[in-house]
Parts: sequence; structure tokens; C-alpha cells
Amino acid sequence: MDPAIPQLNNRLWITRVKRGLPRKKLANLLGHKVTSQICRWEEGQIPTLQNALIMAYLLQTPIEFLFKGLRNELIRRVEARQRTADRKVDEPLIRIDTSSTNETMKKVFIPTRR
Repeated sequence: MDPAIPQLNNRLWITRVKRGLPRKKLANLLGHKVTSQICRWEEGQIPTLQNALIMAYLLQTPIEFLFKGLRNELIRRVEARQRTADRKVDEPLIRIDTSSTNETMKKVFIPTRR
């Protein structure tokens, strides 16, 4: 799971409170029976595009305001993943084994993450 986006919690929570929309009512309007998902979004988890658009409509707020900074954060995360994926998995790293008397060279491979 990706870490939360800190900018999201303040804007979503503040806007919801300013509009006088309780979590329970927002959850019901979004089709959720409990408020736990709203809490998670207010803590910085990223909602689906559909939920984000509906929240922006219900809160009478431009989606760009609610999720300001989200685009840049997501681009940063994608670029970090690309850098990791671009690294050649079977490219050997060289390590000196100092436990042997003649200090032989050993190749150590980067494990693949699946």
C-alpha cells in the first residue's frame, strides 16, 4: 500500500467541516455504509477517481483544490518506481569476501521483487 498523501487530509476534512457535511452523510451519499473509508481519505489515502469527483461535487469545491499537490506526489512515486524497474535485475554487484584467506571475488545478484 502506498503511503498517505498528507495534503489530502487537511483539505478534505476542512472543506467537509466548513460545508457542515457530517462523515456519515458523506459516506451515505458515496454509497458507503460506514464512515471508515471517509476517515481513511481524510488521513491521506487516495480515493478512486469516481469518489474524488463525487466528493468534489458534493462539497461544491473544485477537484483541483481538494487534491492540490496530489499530481506532483503521484508523478514523484511513479518516477521512483520507474527508476527501480529500469535497474537491470541480473546486473551483478561485486563484493569482496573477506572471510576467506585469499579474498576471492564473488558476484551477488540483486533479487527480483514480485
